Amino acid sequence: MEQRDYLLRQIELMTQAFVSLIRRLLGLKELTEEETQQTTDEVLKEHLDISITQVLQTQLHEIVDFIIKRKGIHKSNIDLLAEILVINAKSRQETEQKVDLYKKALELYEWLDQSGDTYSMERHRKIEEIHYFLDNSS
Repeated sequence: MEQRDYLLRQIELMTQAFVSLIRRLLGLKELTEEETQQTTDEVLKEHLDISITQVLQTQLHEIVDFIIKRKGIHKSNIDLLAEILVINAKSRQETEQKVDLYKKALELYEWLDQSGDTYSMERHRKIEEIHYFLDNSS
């Protein structure tokens, strides 16, 4: 019972950290690549021991495995992490990195959509937005 409570507390702490990060990023007057990456890296390092650079270096087909299995993020936080990747993508100047982050966020959203037991209209809206961006970025 204590272990279950500990795990639930850890999930809750990560959720709070991710929500706080999203609010901080969205609260920035101007999304500069440097500031966005630095702010994101601080939280990701603390909670998952990863950085945006590591996410960018991970192959698209390995992103779900990397985030869930190797880093132990709980399903309930995948939406939040995908949103963080989208915010970081929007701040990128380099098109290749921007597209890569969008694709990885999309991969996480679609994995959650397929493996989850809850339908989310908000998630589908975000998936549509990413598809629209990717279709029009070429």
